[in-house]
Amino acid sequence: MLLGLTFYLPEVFRHGRTDVRRRWRRVLKGCNCYEDFKEVKRNWESTVVRKHTGRAMRKNWSMSDLTKSNSNQKPLAFDSVSNSYDLSSNLSSLLLQTSSSIRSHISHSDPASLSHLLSHILKRNHLGLDNLSLLTTRGVADIGRSGLNPSASTKIDDFHNAVVEGIQFIKKEKEYLITLKKAQKTIGNSALMLSGGGSITMYHIGVVKTLIEAGIYEGIPVISGTSGGSITAAFCATLNQRELLDYVCQDNISTDYRGRGDMKEKGIEWFPSMWKMAENWVRTGKLVKDHAFLRTTKYYWGDTTFEEAYNKTRKHVCMTVTASRAASGGVQRLLLNHITTPHVTIASAVAASCALPGIMASVKLQMKRPNGEIGSMEVDGVEWIDGSIQADVPFQRVSQLFNVSNFIVSQCNFHVVPFLPKSHHPDADSSYWRLFQLLGMDIRSRVTSLSNLGLFPSYFGNDISKVFKQKYSGDVTIVPRMRSLDVIGIKAFMNPTVADMQTYIKEGAEATYAHVDHISHLLKIEREVNEAVKSLSGDKEEPNPIINGILSILGLDSDTTHLRTQVNELEAEVRRLRAELEKNNQQPKTANSPS
Repeated sequence: MLLGLTFYLPEVFRHGRTDVRRRWRRVLKGCNCYEDFKEVKRNWESTVVRKHTGRAMRKNWSMSDLTKSNSNQKPLAFDSVSNSYDLSSNLSSLLLQTSSSIRSHISHSDPASLSHLLSHILKRNHLGLDNLSLLTTRGVADIGRSGLNPSASTKIDDFHNAVVEGIQFIKKEKEYLITLKKAQKTIGNSALMLSGGGSITMYHIGVVKTLIEAGIYEGIPVISGTSGGSITAAFCATLNQRELLDYVCQDNISTDYRGRGDMKEKGIEWFPSMWKMAENWVRTGKLVKDHAFLRTTKYYWGDTTFEEAYNKTRKHVCMTVTASRAASGGVQRLLLNHITTPHVTIASAVAASCALPGIMASVKLQMKRPNGEIGSMEVDGVEWIDGSIQADVPFQRVSQLFNVSNFIVSQCNFHVVPFLPKSHHPDADSSYWRLFQLLGMDIRSRVTSLSNLGLFPSYFGNDISKVFKQKYSGDVTIVPRMRSLDVIGIKAFMNPTVADMQTYIKEGAEATYAHVDHISHLLKIEREVNEAVKSLSGDKEEPNPIINGILSILGLDSDTTHLRTQVNELEAEVRRLRAELEKNNQQPKTANSPS
């Protein structure tokens, strides 16, 4: 309770000081989708008194945010007439010169010179433009307007458009494939990282909803979910965008999934009632009965494996689990996905990633065998628990496997949010947040010392020192505005009601609106380079003769993606039925059975 008050009281007074901020918050409440937000933002920017927002912008955007080095070159200059920031003359002229050079090489049909120029441009945060985009996000989130004036935004957009034009020009010549592949390796991929946090992680659904509505979800190839975040990640793994909007981004997702009307009858729920959990604790020492959570995950995802899910959605979805100390004799992490564990079922992966000691029992991962049967994955011979104990946001492993260099973190861990460095917030340099950052650094330092000396206490036999030493924020960090019951952790262990889901989805979406332009900026060049490499190298999926034969009989194009997906699913069902038939034929006959 004290933590919740400490977090919220300064928020109330700080935002209460600025009428513009309060008005902007009220306006945002009326947005039901990203299109509403864009319309509201346009109207707001044209009607708001710019002198007030200008003061707030200049007060909150210190130059130390933009230039952490000792360089005297400042990328921005404050324009007192428009009460906004413009690009410095040096940066402005450099962007204009580079854009002109790119277009000159194109007009003179000089791909060699263009390729040479692009090889020095195609990288993350070129000229610090990614940082400027992030600051724009902070301005929109705080007072509803970008800190950059229209002239600055136009110059940056024109530069990026010129780069895209250059990429599209050289991708016509196969000899420049090596240049594009190097750029692809340098730029890397983007990943959506969904934190843990129990039932509070339903905020992630609102984040995904906005990304889909804004048209940028498809451009994020990697998704990682840990603990409660694995629930949303599992939906992303198994459902396409249309299905996510129709079935997941709905307020009945936890009470009447897909409108089947059978969840109550079957006892399907993420958490039982408080009284039932108290009873379970007295009887078993855990809040949730063994296998109860696994039964719920199977209701949602059945026996779908990581490999099957990837074949449908083409999303690299990862989930983190930690080996239970009692079973393995030491700390071990495993990143589950279609590459490392292709045959593991998503339902068992979610159950294991959410199995926090004291709340649930450890879980054995389940796998689908070649004959379609489901059994325990005995390769490792261990049971698994909540992955957030060791890596709530597994930056390193995801980066190694999928060349990820841009992490979009949706963070809603109630014990983490109050101590996050608020780099996404305009008041990042305020005394309040500096105090929390100092407190956080002090805690991490003491925990590290105790852990090195072997004096840090364990939690149900597990070393939890990593909880205090992890990094919880990314290149983009989306943090929803939580309710008091969320901040103090009570809602984390309660089954979300329809009203709860309405709040989670709406607040998660609102927290994402201001980040959309920045994420689009980060994805623009990345997507263009990936498409160019794919086009030049002729990367296509290996043809499946069965699928192509069926499509040929139907007189359909073999590249019809959605039909190929449906036929894939049909082929999997045929294999399952065949395995079941073989199993029945192998059963011993009874004495009364006809010979």
